[in-house]
Amino acid sequence: MAKIIKMNNNIADKRESLQKKIIRQYMWMKAGDIIVKIFAFMFALFCIMGLMGISVHASQKSFEEVNQEMQQQAEKSKQKNQQQFEENKQKALQEFEAGQKKSQQQAEEYRQKMDETYGKSRRIANQNVAYASVMLFFALIFTAFSKINKFFRKRIVKKLKKQLDIYESGLTGEFNTVQSLARLSDDYTIISNPIITTNGSSNELDNLIVGSNGIFIVETKNHSGFIQGDVNNQNWKQDRMNSGDHEFYNPVKQVSQHGRRIEEFLRLNGFNFKVQKIVYFSNTEVAISISGQTDVKIFCNRDLDSMLSNIESFKNNTTLSENDKAVIINAIIKNQKEQKFNIKQ
Repeated sequence: MAKIIKMNNNIADKRESLQKKIIRQYMWMKAGDIIVKIFAFMFALFCIMGLMGISVHASQKSFEEVNQEMQQQAEKSKQKNQQQFEENKQKALQEFEAGQKKSQQQAEEYRQKMDETYGKSRRIANQNVAYASVMLFFALIFTAFSKINKFFRKRIVKKLKKQLDIYESGLTGEFNTVQSLARLSDDYTIISNPIITTNGSSNELDNLIVGSNGIFIVETKNHSGFIQGDVNNQNWKQDRMNSGDHEFYNPVKQVSQHGRRIEEFLRLNGFNFKVQKIVYFSNTEVAISISGQTDVKIFCNRDLDSMLSNIESFKNNTTLSENDKAVIINAIIKNQKEQKFNIKQ
C-alpha cells in the first residue's frame, strides 16, 4: 500500500468557511426581516391610534363647545324673558315678539355655527383620509421591502448552498481518489493537495505521486452525468438530466498548467524530467466522450484499475532512487512549510 502525505486541504477549509458564511448571512437576513416587521407593526399601530385620537378628540371638542354655548345662551334668554314678563306684563307681547326675533336670530347663529362645525369636521375627515393614505403608503413600502428581502435572502442562500455542494462534491471526490490511489504498491508516495510555489506563483495540485518510475499528477473531478469536449477547448460540457447543462474549465489544460509548475519546481531542485499527467473522473455516475490528441491520460471511475496499472507499468528513461524520492518529497514539504500550510502524514 502506498504512503499518503496530506498537505493543505483547501476545499475542506473553503467548505467550513462557506458554512459559517451561510449561517451568518441567514441570521443577518432573518434579523433584518424581523426588524422590518416590528417597525411596520409599530408604525401601523401608531398611525391607527393617532387617527382615532384626532378624530374623536376633534369631534367631541367641536360639538361639546357648540352645545354648551347654546345651552348657556338659552338659559340666559329664558331668565331674562321671565324677569321682563314679571316686571311689565303690558310689554309681554312686545317682549314676546322681540324674544321670537331673538330666538330666530339665535337659531340663525346656531345654524351658522353648525355649518362651521360641519366644515371643520369635513376638514378633519379630509386630514384623516390623507393620514390614512400616508399610513397605507408606508405599510406598502414596509411590505415590499420585506418581500424583496425575503426574495434576495432565498437567492443568496441558494447560491451559497450551491457553492457548498460543489465544495462537498470536490472534497468527496478527492477523498475517494486518495483511497483508491492508496492501492498502489509501497514504492509510491501520494502527496495530497500540495501547493507548489515557484518564482512567486503557486498552483494547488489534487494529488502528486512520487515513485521509482516517475512522478504523476492526478487531477480529480467528481462531476456526474455525461461529460463531452475537446482537449483543445477552453471549457468542457457537463450534461445532467436533473439540472441541465453546465460548463467547466478544461481539466486537461488545468493539469497541464500544474505539470509545468511541478517541472519547474523539480528543475530548481536539480531534477530535469517530464511528469506524467492524469485526469480522473471519480464519480460512479459519469460517462465521458473527449476528442483530440493529448499526452494527458483521462480515466473515469470504471477505469480505476486501468489507471493504477498505467501508473505502475509506466516506463521512464530515468529511475528515481530512494534517495531521489526522499529529496523530492522533502523539497515539496519544505516548500509547503514556507507557505505556512498544515501537513499531516
